[in-house]
Amino acid sequence: MAYITSFVKIRNLYRFTVFYVYVGSASALIPNYVLHFSLIRCNVSSIMLEMDRILRPGGHVYIRDSLSIMDELLEIAKAIGWQATLRDTAEGPHASYRILVCDKLIPHG
Repeated sequence: MAYITSFVKIRNLYRFTVFYVYVGSASALIPNYVLHFSLIRCNVSSIMLEMDRILRPGGHVYIRDSLSIMDELLEIAKAIGWQATLRDTAEGPHASYRILVCDKLIPHG
């Protein structure tokens, strides 16, 4: 199930859905374990590039996913040009997942 307005939330991607979204139309994206499950079928960098296309400048991405993929996601986010930080959850530093908080910077110039 997904909601698309100026706020996009993707909850379940066991089956993949094509979203027809204008470039720069979302101010926030929250994929919850989406990228972990998509490793079987898709390239994670392609998904994150599509997220970058949808996200408007100054927008935010909050990715909650397993530890096994977080280093790769952090590297891709920085390569895209997002300001990215990895945060612990309420369960503490020994939880099996983390939250990656990314900001798409507003271009100056």
